[in-house]
Amino acid sequence: MTARKEKGYGSKGLTRYVGQLARHHLIICVTLTDSNIVALATQKPTDSKIVYH
Repeated sequence: MTARKEKGYGSKGLTRYVGQLARHHLIICVTLTDSNIVALATQKPTDSKIVYH
């Protein structure tokens, strides 16, 4: 799996099925973003140790 930098990539699978689920269920979706995780995910590694941080 390759990393995507597009916003909302992780929710595309969820939003694909919301229409189907909404026919029989009340849909509540909450998304949160942790800026620390985003910063770590977007930085370029400076050595091999930071890759596995």
